Amino acid sequence: MGVPLFICRRCGRAYPKQRYRCRRCGSPEFNVLEASHGKLVSFTEIHAVRVGFKRPLRLGVVELDNGGKVVGILDLADPKMGDRVVVTRNSNLNFIKPAD
Repeated sequence: MGVPLFICRRCGRAYPKQRYRCRRCGSPEFNVLEASHGKLVSFTEIHAVRVGFKRPLRLGVVELDNGGKVVGILDLADPKMGDRVVVTRNSNLNFIKPAD
């Protein structure tokens, strides 16, 4: 399962979180798509993490093919900017894995 993507019906701007109104045009009407594929545009490693997370914790930013960007836990051995990835959602966390 991918992540929900909220698309403004009037202007087409995409948001990764539900909004009351579009920032661009002010419309309150949105279509909801499930987005999962995109490209890795940024990532970082965090070495001081909470108990329960493996070290280093890698976080990435993915630009989705349908528009919008999401942040998630990166599950790539050797991440590179521009890598094709798949984003899945588990509870409240996004996970980024390599695309097949």
